[in-house]
Amino acid sequence: MTISVIFDNVTLTNPSPQKPKVTYTEVFEIVFDCLTNSYTDITNIQAKAGIANKNTLVGGKTHIQTTGTKGSLVIGSTTYTNCVIMEPIQVEEVEGTGAAWWTYRISFAQDTS
Repeated sequence: MTISVIFDNVTLTNPSPQKPKVTYTEVFEIVFDCLTNSYTDITNIQAKAGIANKNTLVGGKTHIQTTGTKGSLVIGSTTYTNCVIMEPIQVEEVEGTGAAWWTYRISFAQDTS
């Protein structure tokens, strides 16, 4: 069963289910592996990415500066606010498909400062 994953109104295509990394009680990070047959899906999510710098503050909160979008990440029915795409988004053509299918790996983190 595939869950729905949406970042700032852009839907990830065929996201793999992943377990979030939670340290302390304030830090949230998650990685998704996705599969698409439309490169437009990749360019739409790449438009939300930028250069991101993450720092863990005293007390365990995370502060993230980014040149990309800071928005809501919706996983199923749960919404995480102030999330950013952590670069780089890794894109690969699926071998043997003649550029008909691509995989992409995308990492998100939440600014909790």
